[in-house]
Amino acid sequence: MRGVGTKSLDQKRMDNQQITLAAQVKFAEGGGQLNPDWVSWLMGFPVGWENLEAENVSLHNWHCEPEIPRVAKGVKNRVDRIKCLGNAVVPACAEVIARAIKEYEIRKGEK
Repeated sequence: MRGVGTKSLDQKRMDNQQITLAAQVKFAEGGGQLNPDWVSWLMGFPVGWENLEAENVSLHNWHCEPEIPRVAKGVKNRVDRIKCLGNAVVPACAEVIARAIKEYEIRKGEK
């Protein structure tokens, strides 16, 4: 039973309300909480790079979603790992900025 004032995802979409990624994933996957390993992959980082207790960190091809569940239950240090990811800069965005700086410096040197 829904609490007073809560709307389904479909109702929120129809009302043009913002729906968080966590809410969308939870609805699609049937429960659990956002999995930090999946978020790492989504952001373009090696899976598990933010986990201080990880024994191995794996790279995945970003173009093909790996078999990492989007939601999980009981993930150790999940909140801290999600905070770390939330404060990170997506590598692809940093690359665009670095290329722009490099291009600027090259042009500046030509003058």
